[in-house]
Amino acid sequence: MYIAIIADDVAARKQYERLFDRSSDALRSTLGALYVETFGAPDTLLVGTPMKYGLFFIDLASESSVHTLTDQLRGMNAQGMVCICSDFVPQGLTDTPNLIYIAQNPNQRAIEMLLKEASVYNESINATEKIEIRTEGKTHYLLPDDIVYIQSQNQYLTIYLSDRTILQASGELKRLYDNTLTHDCFFPFKKDVIINTNHIVKKERHAVTLTHDIRFTLPPFSKNPLL
Repeated sequence: MYIAIIADDVAARKQYERLFDRSSDALRSTLGALYVETFGAPDTLLVGTPMKYGLFFIDLASESSVHTLTDQLRGMNAQGMVCICSDFVPQGLTDTPNLIYIAQNPNQRAIEMLLKEASVYNESINATEKIEIRTEGKTHYLLPDDIVYIQSQNQYLTIYLSDRTILQASGELKRLYDNTLTHDCFFPFKKDVIINTNHIVKKERHAVTLTHDIRFTLPPFSKNPLL
């Protein structure tokens, strides 16, 4: 499991890194390898690959920064557990899924308990039935929310993923939808486009906007099937 520590205080960041490293060593026999990476600002995390992290440990001085980062992770559909280090619960975040709080200045025991909880959470996520997508020379096993949309063109499929990866595969979109994309989140927005409704950011009369500002439009006199 990959762990991202986001803390804007240098001393606190180094202390958390030492705590997580010691806790990782103590739990290695039960949880396996744990990889800790630290970030001094949210932007340095977001320009990378947030989707790989099973735990986001956040300690930022500004409450608004905590709000913004949490919303950005949710908007990117990052699956990892989010842990906010705070002695109070910021308003407006209580409805955020996979989010917990831990008191300031946690000790090693608290971090070990957090890692165990994150491991259980990630196992439950990974137990979700995965979607098999075959590209040239490789088979990909994806969680439903890994996929933002799939578009067809001349018997070829473009699969756009939440981490901005683009897969190219051959096949018919309708067959893929009928036989493989059986989860309720997939919706045929247009004849040549299937979207993941969990990635919808905005619905308009003749358009829909998805994660990463991806926008699909309909002809002027067409009715948006999502409205």
